[in-house]
Amino acid sequence: MEDNSSKKYSLLAEKATLVKEMEGIESEKECILELFRKKVINFSDVEKQFSKIEQEKASLEQQVRDIELRLNSGENIFASVASKEELLAGLRDKIKEDPPFEAKGETVKTLVKEIIVHTRHDDDGIKRPKANVTVRYNLTKGGCPCGYHGNRSGTAAALPAGAALQGAYFRSQKRSILDEGIF
Repeated sequence: MEDNSSKKYSLLAEKATLVKEMEGIESEKECILELFRKKVINFSDVEKQFSKIEQEKASLEQQVRDIELRLNSGENIFASVASKEELLAGLRDKIKEDPPFEAKGETVKTLVKEIIVHTRHDDDGIKRPKANVTVRYNLTKGGCPCGYHGNRSGTAAALPAGAALQGAYFRSQKRSILDEGIF
C-alpha cells in the first residue's frame, strides 16, 4: 500500500507540472500572434491554432480540478476497492501470513485515523486507572469498514480499555502504540 503522504506528494507534483504546461500554452498563444503580425500565417490558421490551444487548456484545467478534488476529498485506497468486504478480506489475508511489524503498522494506518485514550483515576478503591478508548476510522463515508464497530460519523463509541486493541496487530505487540509514535 502506497503511503498517503507519498500519494499526496505525487498528486501535488502532477498538479505543478500541469500548471507549468498551462503557462506554456499562454506563451504559445503569443508566438502564434507574433506569426500573424509578421504575416507568416493567415487569420484562419490563427483561429484553428487558438481553438486547439483552448481545447488543450480546458483539458489541463480539468485535470488540475480532478487532482484538487482528490486532494481535498481525502481520497484513499477505499475508493479504489470495489467493496469494503473485499478490502477487509485482503487485509485479513495479509495479517494471517504473520507479516513483519512495519506491514502490520501500515495495515492499521490504512484503517485507523486516530486512537484517543482518555484515562481517569477514580477513588473507588480500585488501584488501576480506567481508560476509555475512542477509535476514528480512516474512511471517506464514515464508520468502520466492517460496519460493526463504527457509526456513520466515522467514530466508534467509547470502548473499554483493550476492546479496541484486540486485533492481530495489537496482540502481537508488547510496546505501547502511543509511546512508539506509530500514530
